[in-house]
Amino acid sequence: MMSLKEFIEKFKDEYSDDYLEAVYRLLKLEGGFVNDADDRGGKTKYGISMRFIQANYDAIVDLKIAPEVIGLTLKNAVDIYYYLFWEKLRLGEIKNKFVRYYTFDMSVNMGRKTAARILQVAAKRCGANIKVDGVIGGNTLRAVNSVRGIELELIHQRVIRYAGISKKINNIKFIRGWMERCFAYDDLLVCLNK
Repeated sequence: MMSLKEFIEKFKDEYSDDYLEAVYRLLKLEGGFVNDADDRGGKTKYGISMRFIQANYDAIVDLKIAPEVIGLTLKNAVDIYYYLFWEKLRLGEIKNKFVRYYTFDMSVNMGRKTAARILQVAAKRCGANIKVDGVIGGNTLRAVNSVRGIELELIHQRVIRYAGISKKINNIKFIRGWMERCFAYDDLLVCLNK
C-alpha cells in the first residue's frame, strides 16, 4: 500500500487530511479481497462486504458505484467509507482524534449502530447523562466531547463486545484479530502519551 503522504495527495482534493488519515489506517487493517466461508459478511474487499453492499444497495448506487465486491476500487472504498460511515455517524464532529478514528474503525468492523452504542455506553460510564440508542446526534456529540477518560472505556467496551460474540462457534477463529484491532490505535491515546 502507498504511504500516508501519497494517499493524502491522491485524494486531497475531495476529502480532509483528517478523514484521509483515518481511512488510510482503516484500509491498512482491512486489507484487500477476502472470501472466508465463516465470515457472515461474505466476500469482502477493503473491508466492504457483499452483505453491506446488499443492505445499502441504493446508497451505493447513488454514489455511482457498481454494487459488487470484486470490482470495488480504492476510490470506491474511500467514497463509501466517507458517505456511509464518517458522515453518517458525524465523526468529524468528535474532537478527540482517538475517539473519532476508533469509532470509525468500530463502525466498519462491527456495524454503525453497534459502534454508536459502544460510544454512548463509554460516554455514559464516564459520567455523561445520555440515552444509549445507537444514534450519534447532538446529545451524544456533546457528551463525547465533554467527558474525560473515554478512550480507555471505549477499548474496554469493545473488548466486552468481542468477548460476547466470540462465543458463537464460527466467530472463535476471528477473536485474536479482533483483540489485536482493539489496540491498533494505541499510538493516538493521549492519556498514555503523557
